[in-house]
Amino acid sequence: MQDSKILLVYYTRTGSTGKVAAWLSDELDCEMEKIIDPRGRLGLIQYLYCGFCAATRRKMDICDTRNDPSDFDLVVLGTPVWAGNMACHIRTYIDSHKGKFDKVAFFCTFESSGDERTFSEMAQLIGKDPVATLAIKTAEVKSGAFIDKADYFAAKLTNS
Repeated sequence: MQDSKILLVYYTRTGSTGKVAAWLSDELDCEMEKIIDPRGRLGLIQYLYCGFCAATRRKMDICDTRNDPSDFDLVVLGTPVWAGNMACHIRTYIDSHKGKFDKVAFFCTFESSGDERTFSEMAQLIGKDPVATLAIKTAEVKSGAFIDKADYFAAKLTNS
């Protein structure tokens, strides 16, 4: 995808997905957009609420985004995995931009499982299979061990 316009859109609550997003954005030299929750979501109660909303596949309020995904050749979507599902904020973003995605790629951060299910559901909601996926455990983000995987993912995107 050399010379392609790439948009990287992500949601992060604690910073793990954001750390990967920042690294990928630098590597891909692309436009990056963070999905903002107008209410925040820090603390134990919000953590539990977000997990409940993800498990029940609810949507959540997000602030308006500045980029239209239809203006880009590839949209890379990043999400944490909560209760085995994508973050509600990414679900809301996908739903509000249905039909505006050309090519897509996905990445997620997770504790122990749910990555494959998350990617499958994202593809189903969008109606397109991703050109690439990247699943990174939170421990890999904290230790910096995600770089090799992320490098391979970025190379796959720029060479496809």
